[in-house]
Amino acid sequence: MSSLPCDPDTLATELSRPLVPSDRHRLTVERLDLLPGGDVDSGLLVLHVRAAADPAAATERWQVRLPLSPSMLDPRMAHDAFVLTLRANLEEWWMTRNHDPRTAAWARRVSPPTP
Repeated sequence: MSSLPCDPDTLATELSRPLVPSDRHRLTVERLDLLPGGDVDSGLLVLHVRAAADPAAATERWQVRLPLSPSMLDPRMAHDAFVLTLRANLEEWWMTRNHDPRTAAWARRVSPPTP
C-alpha cells in the first residue's frame, strides 16, 4: 500500500483553516488515516473533521472519505499541489453536501452538533 507523501500531522494542520468564501466558516482536521484504495497504489484518505457553519453555530464532527489516485500518492508530487487539491475537495464537500448526492456520499456525521 502507498503512504502519504508527507507527515499526517503536518497535513492535518495545513488543511485546517477557514472555509471559503468567508472566514466565518471553519473546518479543522483533527486526524487523518490512509486506507488501501480499490486499485493498486491508490488510497482512501479518511479525515476526521470538526466543522462549524459560522462562529455562533454548533460544531459538527464528520468523517470524510476522499479517494486518492496513485498520482496523488506519488512522493514526487509537489506538496503544495497535494494540499491544495485536498483542500479543494474538502471545501467542495462542505459547500455542496446538502445539495449534491455525490459529494454528500463522501462523508458521514459521527456525532451530533454540540454548542
